[in-house]
Amino acid sequence: MKKTPIVFCLFCIACLFSAGFAAEQLSADQLFTLMKSCRERYSSIEAVIENQSYSYDPNDSAKQTLKANHKITTRWTPKGYFTQADLCYFIPGQTKPYVQKATYYLCPSYMRTLTEESGAPPKGVVRAIEGQDIAYIPYCDVYQAMWALQGYEWEFLETCLSESEVEYDKQLNCYIVMIPVTKSKKFWLRITIDPAKDFIPISSATVFDDKTVLIRDECLEFQKINDMWVPLKYQWLHPRERTGGRYQVKSIQVNNLPDNKLDFSFPERTRVEDKLRGVEYVVKGVESPTNLPVSNNPAKLPPPATDMQLADAAVKARELIDKLKSATPAKEVSIDIYPSYVWVLPGKNEYSLSITADGGAMPGLVGHTFADGGLVLHSQEDRILAEGKIKVVLERPAELTGFADGVLELEFAGQKKAVHFVAAPTEKPGSND
Repeated sequence: MKKTPIVFCLFCIACLFSAGFAAEQLSADQLFTLMKSCRERYSSIEAVIENQSYSYDPNDSAKQTLKANHKITTRWTPKGYFTQADLCYFIPGQTKPYVQKATYYLCPSYMRTLTEESGAPPKGVVRAIEGQDIAYIPYCDVYQAMWALQGYEWEFLETCLSESEVEYDKQLNCYIVMIPVTKSKKFWLRITIDPAKDFIPISSATVFDDKTVLIRDECLEFQKINDMWVPLKYQWLHPRERTGGRYQVKSIQVNNLPDNKLDFSFPERTRVEDKLRGVEYVVKGVESPTNLPVSNNPAKLPPPATDMQLADAAVKARELIDKLKSATPAKEVSIDIYPSYVWVLPGKNEYSLSITADGGAMPGLVGHTFADGGLVLHSQEDRILAEGKIKVVLERPAELTGFADGVLELEFAGQKKAVHFVAAPTEKPGSND
């Protein structure tokens, strides 16, 4: 019988042992979980941006014709979105550009828009949110540049992950995820995810099944602001239409914005169409008492109500009538937890979960369970009544170098909520090969 040299056997065992501990490639589900935990670290972004859009020569992309030049201030939080822009469009055949000032505010329940043009009274609209109303705004802020993913709903994309394709590009040191976005698989979403930037998608593109690009977005010149990665430049390209756009961030603040800087008031003379209330009115200035004419008549009537005051009174009366007519039972309180995906740091740390209730008093926390996924839960403290928060002390052990997803299930009176504590791998795929 031929004997295998013992040295060769030991070499084979060593190779198998090393391969067993090499970092594994992440799945599409794990990558989306990491992206969500990174995304929810951003509580606010305020930026001043310059935006240019252009068309280009199909034979020479460097030959560009400027179509628009905007100066934009944006403020984003999970609760609402504000943007104000000085818009300038260059129209073929016209010597002067078309100039307009536009202001937008979006929150979960409604949006307000204000447009101002020279020589015309301002126009305002208040209406309910409809679908992806963020696409109604003709430019892109920093948060959208990182997380919009070509405008596809994340919930929809997650339903397509089972048929996705994942590749780790060792030259880019990035993951490439291909997700079919039509049943025929003619169109795909291609996402490039950078682990070195906390798994931010640095580019996304809608492509045909032959990999031809329909439209592409890309984030560039990343910098850490307040320990958070943000792009200082981003751009888009539509090859079929031979158009593109570029954005340059002039100033930016991250996770440092009070909520009261989001909304705005319509200025005097604005003609407002309020579709929520079903009324239209013109905003009128209120005279100062010091400017009112002097009169010796003590029985002088007060000034007439403004259109806005009449509209408010009509709405309140309608709401009162509706309340008297309706005898529907109180709806179940909806509990919201933020963040619901938590980015886990090395070692032992405290994490804060904000708890809010919509529709009534906050139900009490009655219990919890934790599927650790390799993480260690040291404590969970209920501070809902005092601070509207739950404090969690959790540890990522030093020996845990791979992906981990620990799920904390919080049980309230009548409903359960899951919070994912997500740890990113500390090694590149195949780094120990």
